[in-house]
Amino acid sequence: MRMDPKAGAAGFTLIELLVSLVIGSMLITSLFKLWQTNQSETDRIQSKVDYRDRFTIATTAVNRSITMAGFGMSKMDVIVKATGSYTDTLTLYSNESERRTTLRDTVRAGNSAMIVFKDSGFVVGCLIGITDSLRHEYVRISSISGDSNSGFRLGFSPPLHNSYSAGVPDIYPVEKEVFFIDGTQRALVRKVDDARFVLATGMTDFRIDLRNGTGMPATSCQSIRVVTFSLLGTFKAPAGTPNQ
Repeated sequence: MRMDPKAGAAGFTLIELLVSLVIGSMLITSLFKLWQTNQSETDRIQSKVDYRDRFTIATTAVNRSITMAGFGMSKMDVIVKATGSYTDTLTLYSNESERRTTLRDTVRAGNSAMIVFKDSGFVVGCLIGITDSLRHEYVRISSISGDSNSGFRLGFSPPLHNSYSAGVPDIYPVEKEVFFIDGTQRALVRKVDDARFVLATGMTDFRIDLRNGTGMPATSCQSIRVVTFSLLGTFKAPAGTPNQ
């Protein structure tokens, strides 16, 4: 029996099959590289967006605290800047409860207790501010006793630096906030008394500038009219190189 030599002509030869595989592999490789490039760019954009969001949250928190500095208080240093080698520290004081009292009896420098007329929301461990316009200081309450009839005796630490006359100074319950960069965590931290909050990670530098009404550097808290700050940080680029 004879077979028609043209019967298998419609199939692929081995060479054609190999060429098709090579072309297909090249096409798949090109598509994969295109997808990889697009994915890397998407990751970079998302990283940048996430980083911007962290900056927004951090700057909003710092802005609010700066705005509230000195609220419910007067005649005290409520904005304090400390300059470090690679970052600044910003300390702010406020009295959001707007409560205050004054002394029943005169106290002397070195005293570790005083008697005030009323309870203004004081609790053990809280910070209080004391000022008579000429002098001021902050101390932390270590004990409370007494009542509204005999007055409230506040024990505190450290002892007073100044003397104050009865009925003269204002005494406020104070919230103390501190903003700084934690170099180990690479994060902007907000500390309220003993509570610690990480506002944003990836932060490497925090700088504060305090100016008076003429735009010159402020020489005292009372002369501060403008507070500006800057944050510097990094986010990861596609190749792993940090972007600022």
